[in-house]
Amino acid sequence: MNKRDFDSPLRRQAITYPQIARSQLEGVKRGMRDNRFPPEHILKDINNIYISGCGDCSAAYIALEPLMKSMMGSGTVTADLPVHMSRYVPLYERASSKEDAKHCLMMLLSVGGSPARLVECIRRGRRYGISTVAVTNSPNSPVASEAEYMLNVNNPPFSDLAPGCRDYFGTML
Repeated sequence: MNKRDFDSPLRRQAITYPQIARSQLEGVKRGMRDNRFPPEHILKDINNIYISGCGDCSAAYIALEPLMKSMMGSGTVTADLPVHMSRYVPLYERASSKEDAKHCLMMLLSVGGSPARLVECIRRGRRYGISTVAVTNSPNSPVASEAEYMLNVNNPPFSDLAPGCRDYFGTML
């Protein structure tokens, strides 16, 4: 069997993980130091997190749900499709007042940052006073511009820009 017979953009991305892991982690840390990342006084009181994502980031939000639950200890984590988050997930139960909303955070994952459904999610969350953060590699995108806060994951450059594993890897970090 010749592995090159099965070559694809996804394969090429996956085999770069060992080379990019350190620079990807540094990129995420750089994004956390950015002035658009949620400040500590916002993050320390969060006890309800809503997570959604589009495209390859759909897999990331599904994988993040149990991780966030284990990190939070108490509180709730809700991960769902953007169409549900933007319309049907009952945000009002957890953010029925401005005081309750201070304890809620909505994380929207999109490396490209352009899905209209995520913009809808952000707008809905903000209507309730929920803090919103875009996790993206596109700081000037519609999703990043609409969100109150942003985490630029700073994906390392790659010649094969097809969506896939590297996007997922960046948002998971």
